[in-house]
This record gives sequence, structure tokens and C-alpha cells, in this order.
Amino acid sequence: MKNIILKSLELINFKGICHAKFDDLNEKENSFFGKNEAGKTTLFNAFLWLLFGKDLNNRKDYEIKTLDSENKPTKGLNAEVHAVLLVNNEEVTISRIYKEKWKPIKGSEDKVFDGHVTELIFNSVPVALKEFNLKISEIVKEDLFKLITNPLAFEALEWKEKRAVLVSIVGELTDKELFDSDKDFKTLESKLSNKTLAEYDTQLKASIKKSKEEKEDTPARIDELKRSKIEEVDFDLIESQISNKKTLIADIDSQIENSGKSVQKVIDANTKVQQEIQALNSQKSEIEINLRSKAKQECFVDTSNIDALKSKLKLKESERDDYANNRSKLNSAIVDYQKQIEILQNKKNVLVASYNTENAKQLIFNDGDFICPCCSRSFDESNIEEKKQELTSKFNSDKTISLQSIINEGNQVKEQLEVSNNTLISYQNKLEEQKEFIDKLTNEVISIEDQIQAETNNLQSPKNEQEVYQTLITNDAQISKLNIEISTLQSKIKEVKQADVSELKQHKQALQSEIDSLTEKKASKSVNENLDKRIEELSSREKELSQVISNLEKEQFIIERFKKVKSESIEKSVNNLFQTVKFKLFDEQINGGLNPTCIALIDGVPFQAANTASQINAGLDIINTLCKANEVTAPIFIDNRESVTELIPTDSQIINLVVWKDSELNLGCPKVDGELINLD
Repeated sequence: MKNIILKSLELINFKGICHAKFDDLNEKENSFFGKNEAGKTTLFNAFLWLLFGKDLNNRKDYEIKTLDSENKPTKGLNAEVHAVLLVNNEEVTISRIYKEKWKPIKGSEDKVFDGHVTELIFNSVPVALKEFNLKISEIVKEDLFKLITNPLAFEALEWKEKRAVLVSIVGELTDKELFDSDKDFKTLESKLSNKTLAEYDTQLKASIKKSKEEKEDTPARIDELKRSKIEEVDFDLIESQISNKKTLIADIDSQIENSGKSVQKVIDANTKVQQEIQALNSQKSEIEINLRSKAKQECFVDTSNIDALKSKLKLKESERDDYANNRSKLNSAIVDYQKQIEILQNKKNVLVASYNTENAKQLIFNDGDFICPCCSRSFDESNIEEKKQELTSKFNSDKTISLQSIINEGNQVKEQLEVSNNTLISYQNKLEEQKEFIDKLTNEVISIEDQIQAETNNLQSPKNEQEVYQTLITNDAQISKLNIEISTLQSKIKEVKQADVSELKQHKQALQSEIDSLTEKKASKSVNENLDKRIEELSSREKELSQVISNLEKEQFIIERFKKVKSESIEKSVNNLFQTVKFKLFDEQINGGLNPTCIALIDGVPFQAANTASQINAGLDIINTLCKANEVTAPIFIDNRESVTELIPTDSQIINLVVWKDSELNLGCPKVDGELINLD
């Protein structure tokens, strides 16, 4: 068990306390007295800020410095908290100092405020924040420390967080252990397959809901089917009426057939004549096709030579156009090179002039070149000669470099001129060659055009094909003979007069409509039979659904019993850890279901509804359990200690914060107007 004892606590300029130091705190119990707002709660806030940089409400960003009369932080003061702890009887000193930063103003002795910096000291050694937090966490974790130093801290957590802390202490009974404890539970386990219990429970609820909805809909569906049944009729009478009407229809069909036989004879004779006419027309068509071919041959004009010349002409014109396009491009290139040569020639002239100018330069010495600029005394003769040689050498060297630079640039220009001139001459030669090709192709084009014209003039005038064809038709004796035969056969075709059977057909249609109506009534017999069959199926399904729902609800009941046994086991294990406080970890719903929760009860009264004394002792009970489970104790700060006459036993150090009218903040006993009040 790790024991943490607060031995000394010192506050400097922390919130409303300018300076307070309390040494040699008792390892078992200590009491701080003071009136309201004397700074009792500030002690606990200072202790938490020292360790974690936060207050009771877990805030990092809050005002810790002493305020002036205008409620503004007092400038020029550092907020400090120092403490001495005993951790398993080993002394640990801790300090946290909130310092002001002042930055000097450039060019001035004044300084300007530049924020704050926090200095952390552990066992007299300054440390970085990360290292400081690591050392504190090695003593005790922040979340646990807050729960075991404040009796009201655990109840301030969200219910899910409280429940998680409690369950983590006792450990949750596994589903496997519970399945093995009961025969029904074991059967339930075998049905889970790869699903969790919650997933299987959800599946059961969905299946029950679906089955109930189907069962509730079944009576309405049966009633609807009953109302859909057709009223009973005499099916034998209907069958007899249908048979009689079919006999009448057969008689009408016989009458219609007989009236149509005489008409069919005329139709057959006409068909035979038309077939003979069609055969003659086929012969006539063959002759006409031959005559059309003959007319085409007589009117044909041979233009193959002209067509060949036109193709050749097109190729020559295309070739001439290609040369013309290339010649145009060469002209553009020649103009560009001429401009480039002109630019290069101008550049060459400029370089020649620069060379001549530079080459003509000579070094001339003035009298003032050999006088000291400081004292105006002339140099010695030996120095003058040496200076002249130095200046002459430098002048010649600079002149040589400059001339060589001009020569180098001139050589480059010369090379560019040679390349450009050679290219220009090459392009000009090509231009002349292409002109010769174009002239040659132009002559060939003119020659071909003349040939085409000559061939066209030699062609015979074409005959009119249609006129030739009509003449051949008119003069053909065989076609004239066929026309006479076709005309004779057409005169033999007789007019066909249809017999009037409209009344018979109308009568037949009326009888068929009556048969259809009777057949429809007859069909109602099978409709009613099908409806009765469906009603029977739905009734059977309704009984089946009742059994399905019963079986599913039985499984659901087992799941709820499983949950209840598990929840009771967890709740019992948790509550066995406490003396005065008990926890309700599940809410039972109207339908028997369980919802997880975490409600602290003090003698059956919710924690929040109990009086202050009960809450504090219940909080101590919770702290005792947490300390035992985590094997650590820490100082417990009890605010409003005056409300509690007796505390339950605890192994932790107690820091009582007691309200005493008119007392200043003091350790051990009240202090009013500078005088200590004896409590014995």
C-alpha cells in the first residue's frame, strides 16, 4: 500500500492569499479554520494546481494570481505553491511557480510585460513539464488522485464513468461462467452461434414484432377473403344453357358456310384467269428487259480516254500545287535569312569599329599621376619609374584582354555569317530548281487539257435512250401479240358478289356474349374454392404464429433472466465492497428488461438527496474502497467539516476545512482578531 501524506503547504500570491505557510501537518488528521472566503477551499485548489496545474473543477485556464482593488491581476508578483509530501515515509518536495515575463524595449531602460512562464521544481531540481508530469504520475495518477482526495468527486462523475470504475474493481462475471451455471442458459448459448447475446436478443425482438404484426393482420385478411366470395349459383343450369347456345352457333356457322360456296366458285374461276394473265405478263417483262438492254447499247458513248486524261490532269495539278507551296515557304525562309545576314553584318561592322578604337588607345601620363594624394609631395624618381612600368603593364594587359574579347565575338559573328550565307544560297538554288519544275508541270497540264478538249470534240452526239426504247417496244410483234392475249383474258374475269350474312353473324355474336357471361359465372365456383383454401391456410398460419411467438417470448424471458442474474451478481459484488453506501447498477423496466445505470444510495436515499454529513461519510466510504483497490492513500480534503459530528474510520490523512465565524485562516484552531480560540 502506497501512503501519501501532506507534511507542509505554502502559498505565495495565490488567488486571495498573499502568503500562508503550514508546516508539520499531522499524518492522521488536521483542521483548517476560517470564515467564509478566508481561503480554506483555496488550499485544496492550490494543492491540485501544484500537482496537476488544474483546480477542483478540472480547469486549466483560470485566474490564480492575487487581484487588486479593481479585480485585476496584480502586476509584478509571482504566484507560488510549495509542498512537502511523505510518500511511503520518503520526503518529496514539489514547487510550481507562475512567473511574469518582461521584455526590454529597444533603446530604452523600460520593459514591457510579455506573458507568463511556469517553473516546475521536483526535489529541488528544476524540471520540464513532461518530466514533472511523469514523476507525479509515478506517485499517483491524476484521475485516481482526484477521486481519493475529495469525498464528493466520485458522485460528480457521469454515471457511465462511475459504473466503469466500480465494475473495474470487482471484475465483471463472464457470460461463459453464467452459461455453465444453468441448463436454460446453456441451451441459450448453443443458439447464439456467432452472434453476441445482445445481437441475438435484438434478433428475437425483431422476430417477435414481425410475428405479432403478421398475426394481428391475419383476422382482417380472412374477413376480406370471406367478403370476396361470390354468391352461390345453380352451376348445372348454367352448364345446360351454355350447351344449347353452342348448338345454335353451330347451326349459324353451317348457314354462313353454304352461302359462301357459290361465291367461292366464281372466285376460283377468276383466280385461274389471273394466273394465266400473270404468266403472259412474265413473258412480256422478259422481252422488255432485253429491249431495254438493246437500247442502252445503241446509246452508249465511250469516254474512257477522256476519263484517263482527267485523272492524269488532276495528278499533275496536285504535283504543281505542292511545288508552288514549297516555293512560297522557301521565299519566306530566304527573306528571314536575308534579314539575319543584315543584322550579323551590322554587328560585324560595330565590332570592327570597336576593335580599331580599342587598338588605337595609348597610355598617357600626367604630372599629377605621381604626386602623393595625402601630402602632395612628388614621388621619387625610382618610384615614378616603377609606377610607370606597373601602370603600363596593367594598361597593356587590359587592352590585350579587351581586344581578344572583341576578336572572339567577331569570330562567332563570322561563323554565323558563313552559315547564313551558305543556307541562303542553298535556298535560292532550290527556289530556281522548283521554278523550273513548276514551269514544266504547267506545260504538261496545258498539254493534257488540249488532249481532253480534242477527245471531247471527237465524241458522237448521244441518242436519247428512252426514245430508242419506246421505238423498239412499238415495233416488237411479240409484245403486240401478248397485249392482245392479256386483254382477252381480262374480259373473262367476272364480278364477285358476296352473300349477305350480316344478320347471321350478329346473332352468332350475341350468343357468344351470352356464353361468355355464363362461363364467367361458372368460373366463380373455382374462385370460391380457392378462397376457401386460402382462408384455411391463414387460419392454420394464425395458430402457427401463436406457437412461434410463445417460443420466442420464452427465449426472451430466459435472456432477461440471464441479464438479471448477471446484474444481481455484479451489483452484489460491488455493494459488498462498501459499508454505508450502496449502488443501484440496473433499472428494471415495466416489461422486465434491464437498463444499466449507476445510482449511489445512502440508507436507500439517493446520494444527492442526503444531508451533507451523510454525503461526506458516504464519500469517505467510496474513497476507502478505491484506496484499497488501488493500494494507495492520499490526503482527503473535507470541506464544510463542521456539518459532520463523526467521520467513519479511514487510513487516509484527513484535512478538515471548517467554517468558523470571524476567524482568519489558521491550522489547528480558530483565530479571531489575532487571538487563538481553545477548543478543548
